[in-house]
Amino acid sequence: MSLPPRIRNFSVWLGALLGILCVAAASAQENRLPQDALRYFIDLLKLDTSNPPGHETRVAQYLKEVCDREGIGGELLGSGADRLNFVARLKGSGAGRPLLLMAHSDVVPAERDHWTVDPFVGLIKDGYIWGRGSQDTKGLLAAELAVMVELKRSGARLKRDVIFLSEADEEAGSTGIQWLVTNVWDMIDAEFALNEGGSADLLE
Repeated sequence: MSLPPRIRNFSVWLGALLGILCVAAASAQENRLPQDALRYFIDLLKLDTSNPPGHETRVAQYLKEVCDREGIGGELLGSGADRLNFVARLKGSGAGRPLLLMAHSDVVPAERDHWTVDPFVGLIKDGYIWGRGSQDTKGLLAAELAVMVELKRSGARLKRDVIFLSEADEEAGSTGIQWLVTNVWDMIDAEFALNEGGSADLLE
């Protein structure tokens, strides 16, 4: 099926990520890649990870199920059962240091009386994708997952490891990125990171 006009822009994330990785994905021309990403996106939007309280483990488990199915090794990590992070890795030749694809899985709470649809329905309506987290930032998370899957399926010969990280919370002092930096830095240490933004405050 073809993507609605305003949703086609979502595939820009995919093309940009693949371009940076210098991967020629035949599946993208066949629409498999954007369709997979859209499916992941809708699935992720249906998982209520409003913070507080979080429950980001719902997303971490979903990502692990997808990666397990595709033969991509990954781990659930964190200090609390309800707020786990997910880290997966594709091995490269080691010619370069790793590239980190990262995004947070929590969303801000939704005031349901301000919504005309269920904020966790993952609805495509009027050419838009409706759902809390559609812009911040489950779209990026879905695109990165789709790229990891495509890299694995295509057998891409990588010069560096590619790490996929879904952190439960992107804020300093959190059980998400702060916990990961403090406890498992070696698992996410990379030369480059692609993310929505950030700072180096966590390392000070």
